Amino acid sequence: MIKILYQELIQKIINKHFSVLLRGIIENQDLFNKEIKKYLNNEVEKIILPTLCWQLYLDKSKGSILGKNTRERFKNFIFSKKETFLKNFPSLYKLIKKILEEDVLFLFDSLEKFLNNKNLISDFFKVKFKKIKYIKIPTQSDRHTKGRRVIFFILDNQKIIKYNPHQFSKAKSFIEIINRFNKENEIQIKIPKSLETKDGWYSEFIQTKNKNISFLQAKKFYYQLGQILALIYSLNGSDFHMENLIASKEKPIILDFESLFTNFSFYKNKKIENSLESTGIIEKRKSKQLTSAIFGGNKKIISLANPIILFKNTDLMRIKYRTYSKIKLENRIFKKNRKLWKPESFKNEMIKGFKDSYLWIEKNKEKIYKIIDSYQDTLTRVIVRRTSLYTLIEQNLIQPFNLQLNKFKRKIKKILRENSKKNHLISNENLEKIISYETKEIASYSIPIFWQNIRKKDLFFEKGKIKNFFPKSAIELLISKLEKINKKNLESKSGT
Repeated sequence: MIKILYQELIQKIINKHFSVLLRGIIENQDLFNKEIKKYLNNEVEKIILPTLCWQLYLDKSKGSILGKNTRERFKNFIFSKKETFLKNFPSLYKLIKKILEEDVLFLFDSLEKFLNNKNLISDFFKVKFKKIKYIKIPTQSDRHTKGRRVIFFILDNQKIIKYNPHQFSKAKSFIEIINRFNKENEIQIKIPKSLETKDGWYSEFIQTKNKNISFLQAKKFYYQLGQILALIYSLNGSDFHMENLIASKEKPIILDFESLFTNFSFYKNKKIENSLESTGIIEKRKSKQLTSAIFGGNKKIISLANPIILFKNTDLMRIKYRTYSKIKLENRIFKKNRKLWKPESFKNEMIKGFKDSYLWIEKNKEKIYKIIDSYQDTLTRVIVRRTSLYTLIEQNLIQPFNLQLNKFKRKIKKILRENSKKNHLISNENLEKIISYETKEIASYSIPIFWQNIRKKDLFFEKGKIKNFFPKSAIELLISKLEKINKKNLESKSGT
């Protein structure tokens, strides 16, 4: 019922941007439109809910909502606001309209790019298809500049292709290192098959297969997690949390490796780069919410990005933010009785996998140097702040008392300055450039995104660049890390 407040706006924007050319690649226009509308409705609903619930509470307190029961009163409330709700909140309307315009343009632009790359995709993934059934947008996919995010193309042959629109590299050198590792080791590390184009990356879809896992499969799974941890740590990887890893029987599979070769040189805490926890794969189990690839989901995760509605379509309606159950997570494996295989039970397997992988890296340092050196323009993502901080600010942005954006932008800048004061070594001039960009993105309901050329000290962001931002280049830090890879160093790491 809530969607009657904005469904006309959604349809208007879809009609405005839909290209007749796209009809040639869409199998079922009605199904395609249904999926896009479903996604857009969910996006707008999340943004509109805090203000709608607040207005409902005010009207109810005044006794101005008529009706015999809770559902009838809510129905009367919604219909009374159909023409006026968004007009009464111009800042909210402006934000919603901007998000819808950007999201629809991105989705249709992604379709056109897919059409342009159709033959490449078909040949590379060895899939024969004629048309696309629909587009799927995963709920955990972060929204970046102008609506860009990871999406899935569902083809007419039921195959699924993942699309990442960002131009920075998925570190082709890492793919080559993994290929070399697999040639020389009995147990193979699997990563998704990926195709780089000028329009972004296309990858195979990996199906979760984490149920009915035998004890032997569980041992192999955690041995491989140990292998992966050593590789990611040695290559200064970060952000490899539970959403970037998927369980496929005895194989843990990394879904994204855009955050390799992390440049830790602008962090105040110099211990970070030598900590296994910096990878995101492992963490201290005392944390209130566990999000690492190994332990993530052992405790329930509260997601600020995904509110649920209590007593929906009644005048008792209110918001509660979603609690993710460990049962639904895709990075963990389960026994036949549906109980979790606990990582603590496979500590020895993880340590052995880590040691074996670590010693392979020590033996093959020169080969790894050469592989990385052969890719001159490797671009990787830079994690300036935790995404959870941006998400928290975004959820405050859409609260009714913060819709005066100019005032709230000042709050955003203050929060970000305090965060940097605590964590970063950044000059005031450079910090203000970063914060100006971050604030603009957050106010547009987008997660800021940064990247680097690992051979340079510059920081890049949308339509921006800060020269000599980093004290050292990422390649300098990487070489320093690899030089420390030895048996003596191994004992201190494998005991953690």
